[in-house]
Amino acid sequence: MAKVLVDVVLNDGEDSTVFGDSFSSNENVEVRNPMVSCPSLIGVNVEESYFDTFKSDSRIKSAQKANEFKVSTIGTIPPFVNMNGKTIVTSSSAWDTNRPGSDFIPAQFYYDTDIIPSPPVAEGSFNWMFHLLNNTYNAWYDYPSIGISNGQVNPTISIREGHTLEIQPWGSYNIAQVVSTTAGTTPQTYNITTTAPSYSYYTLSGTDRNGSVSGNDVGVTVFVGDTINFNLSNVSGAHPFRIRVTSMGADVSTPAATGQGGTGNSVVSWTPNTAGSYVYQCQNHSGMMGVITVSNAPGSYNIKRMVRGNTVDSIAQANPDIDIEVGDTIEFYNEMPNANQSNPLYIKTSPTTGTGDLVTTGTAYGQGGVGIAPYQMGVGWDTGSGTTVTPGVYYYHSSASNIGGKIIVHAAGTLSNEPIYICTSASDPVGTQVTNGSGFSNVANQGTVLNANKLKVTFGLGTAGTYYYQSSNSSTAGGQINVVQSDSNAVGTRTGSNERPDTNNAYSNVDYSSQWVGRHVDIVTMEAQDSALPFTHANNHADYDSLTNPGTSRVIPVDWPGLSADNTQATVQNQILTDHGCGVLSAAGGTICGFAKHANLYQITNTGGDSFPDMYNALLNWHNGKPVNPATGFQNPTIAIGEVQWGTWWEQAYKIQDIKAIVEWNPNTSSYTTLTSRPTGGWGQAGSDLTPFLDVGIIPRQLKDPVTNESYWVVGIASYGSEYVALKAAMSQCNAAGIHMINGAANQGQTFRKFNDPLYENLYIEMDVTQPYTRYNLIYDYDENNNWILKITVGNQYSGGAGQYWRVFWNYGIHGHDFAIDVAAGQNSEEWSVLDDYTCRGPGADIIGMGANTFTSNPTTTFAGQTQQWGMFSGTSCAAPTVVGKAACEIEKYFTYNNVYPTPAQLKEIVCQQHYFYGYRSDGTYEKKHIVLSDSYIQSLTPYGQTNSNGTINWTSVTTPMPSNSYYTHYYGNGTRQCTLYQDQYINGWITTVELAGTTRQKANLNVKGFDRSQTRGVRPKSGAVYPRTKIGRHNKLPKLK
Repeated sequence: MAKVLVDVVLNDGEDSTVFGDSFSSNENVEVRNPMVSCPSLIGVNVEESYFDTFKSDSRIKSAQKANEFKVSTIGTIPPFVNMNGKTIVTSSSAWDTNRPGSDFIPAQFYYDTDIIPSPPVAEGSFNWMFHLLNNTYNAWYDYPSIGISNGQVNPTISIREGHTLEIQPWGSYNIAQVVSTTAGTTPQTYNITTTAPSYSYYTLSGTDRNGSVSGNDVGVTVFVGDTINFNLSNVSGAHPFRIRVTSMGADVSTPAATGQGGTGNSVVSWTPNTAGSYVYQCQNHSGMMGVITVSNAPGSYNIKRMVRGNTVDSIAQANPDIDIEVGDTIEFYNEMPNANQSNPLYIKTSPTTGTGDLVTTGTAYGQGGVGIAPYQMGVGWDTGSGTTVTPGVYYYHSSASNIGGKIIVHAAGTLSNEPIYICTSASDPVGTQVTNGSGFSNVANQGTVLNANKLKVTFGLGTAGTYYYQSSNSSTAGGQINVVQSDSNAVGTRTGSNERPDTNNAYSNVDYSSQWVGRHVDIVTMEAQDSALPFTHANNHADYDSLTNPGTSRVIPVDWPGLSADNTQATVQNQILTDHGCGVLSAAGGTICGFAKHANLYQITNTGGDSFPDMYNALLNWHNGKPVNPATGFQNPTIAIGEVQWGTWWEQAYKIQDIKAIVEWNPNTSSYTTLTSRPTGGWGQAGSDLTPFLDVGIIPRQLKDPVTNESYWVVGIASYGSEYVALKAAMSQCNAAGIHMINGAANQGQTFRKFNDPLYENLYIEMDVTQPYTRYNLIYDYDENNNWILKITVGNQYSGGAGQYWRVFWNYGIHGHDFAIDVAAGQNSEEWSVLDDYTCRGPGADIIGMGANTFTSNPTTTFAGQTQQWGMFSGTSCAAPTVVGKAACEIEKYFTYNNVYPTPAQLKEIVCQQHYFYGYRSDGTYEKKHIVLSDSYIQSLTPYGQTNSNGTINWTSVTTPMPSNSYYTHYYGNGTRQCTLYQDQYINGWITTVELAGTTRQKANLNVKGFDRSQTRGVRPKSGAVYPRTKIGRHNKLPKLK
């Protein structure tokens, strides 16, 4: 047999020369290299059949065949693919639809690579819509990004060089949000017999709101909307009866009374519409007089106004006046369900019940609207269309009870006559208005009074200083603008918040270049049914155009084996992409928007009776049947993107106050081990510590009992046995065949674990059976608009018996497989690098991708000169493909250096274990665009534990559970119903949480530069041995050679 090369390490004290000489007469061993410089090493050639005998020599520490270590010939390094002059956008307000959509790219190229530097100048537009009141400019909302708070008068504005400031007068569209109604009364008619037996008084006999009315010149009390009939009885012509505003003053006009000056047996009648104190009085004798007290009825529409003529309400007001101008629209809407279920709202000329007295000028719509479901009411009045509206007082009023208020219509221009300028001198706004040049650009609409014409100025480099916004009519209307130098800029948009801590929501003139673009990788999105796009949609779209064969789409139709006609794409040609699938493939492999710019793109859809197990089976058959790619000598690798948003289904919820302990089941001993017991003082009430639940990945929620309306801290329990077993098996078969599976974690704000995590099967809550406890049923339903909503009912009440335990975790959907990569969604923000609040999370999440505000070819907005559409994409539906694009690039890179494709396990290690790539300092600061902030770091920055607009939940001492319509504005930036479950709640994206709950902090990154960042030891330290630093190697470290 042939000899093999063997490398030998000798035991300490052995000499390589002596060792080699000892085999001089053994023909099975020859010394190849005595390695005299390394006396413990020797290279020999050993007859292969003799190798085991040789290896057993007691002098040998290690003997290894050299051919055990295969040396891979590096493939041809591919050329760079470049994008030049693009604009990164993280907000729809940052793009310009007058430019082609292909000019814009998502921020993932900035966050998730190491080749795009921080912006040299701040960039982004900041809009302030002011509210005119008493000849001053008023803030109608918080604009913390430019230093403005709600309610400020002539606020000081703070921006940076590079920013564009837009100042906008209040618009013609005004809204009145009906938060709730307070039960009203039905208007009543009161008949009062009135005589004049002398020249000194009237004698009254009848009833009013206080009951009996009887006596001389006695008072009368009614509500607005009631009718008083003074039925005169033989009243002398010397005593004409009148209803007046004041004694011997003008007759009432709100509205005018009928029969004024009556005598004899006539009737003087009045239905007041304005609260106040009035009098009835003899026309000729001032002493014949009594008081009429008109009060507002006890019922009300409780309204938050955002209208040009009134201060915007931070809390709801009862039947408030609403001021608008001729030409404005006022719309009443409801955000919460059941806002005015029993009080249909009408816009009227008089404050009457019923459906009469409706306005006939302008254009009214939605009359009689009720707000049972959110945003259902929609009652409005456009005073700028139809028959001309006369300035005056009109009314919004219930048809069922005496509740409502005034709509005061002013002449056009009355509330908006303060032309506004940005200038260098507040005393001469017209003469010193800024113009284009000297660092200023995009100057437009100086002196505007119209909402449609925003005053706009871009403050460029060199413009740092003090400026003013000022009315040319009133010196009292104006304020200061402070422009500071632009440095330390950050890119992003804080989801759901007016505060923009990032300096840039756009970043212009960006170049991106990479050798790794997912060549010869097949990406298949596994989609739920959605709106189908035309078969040819992708053919002429810039985001799917082939870079190697322009004019050819990379979205490829396939007759998916064994599926319905809807998935027989190449033959039937009725659909390939859905709206949703379009955004997914763009985020992963878009020619403009994705990393995998050369990948082949496919979609399989859950339609035509095809289930998800059917779809994965078809994928497997297709994958196994692929031909060998002549360019590589291998079949193309496949990445499947799991895009169905099934979460960890919660079927039940239990009050935390009824939980005895958190326990772990031990299957070996068939017993429970207590992890945490309920403290002596209990838990679930105000002040209790709920951190033991978070420590095991359970995030408590606030639930409002639908029967008692009491709110409780609860824990949700997954539907028992709710694993989709067939889907689980199909995905396992795909993994065994080498298909890479990367899945969205879902958008229900829940936590999950991997199937192989011991706590997945074994974590339970133990109930206190010494007292009755209630189960809440959490039912997932659909509203009339097919929105996915939550219904809560009260289920069984348990008591007595043996211990009762409820298992916490079940994964129903696509996520939870240890072999797959499950992706949580992170915010497109560099300063607030955090999870999106809707994303599912927990120990089961392997990596974080980019979620809300990711620019893609999601077809929502048409850009100039193009029929193709682009738009923002969101959710873990977006986060997963942002990871997929980088994974496809890593597959190409791995193949280039190894001449073999990585297994799913190898790819997962490459994608998810990148901690070496971006480090962070021990004090908690780091390059935030690469990993998310920790809970402890967030809590150190915020008034932790507050339940107002400034803080997160303090789990060490929780507050009393809040009602369903209350808000936490957590430090992550979204005023939201944090950690709440309530009736008719939208499920997809509305069940929100803050905590990581065991989620990785690692974002997916792509090492585009091609050197190992670990050599730099992370972020440069700020103290200690800061110099010299480890030399940065500029070579490419090969990833895991075979």
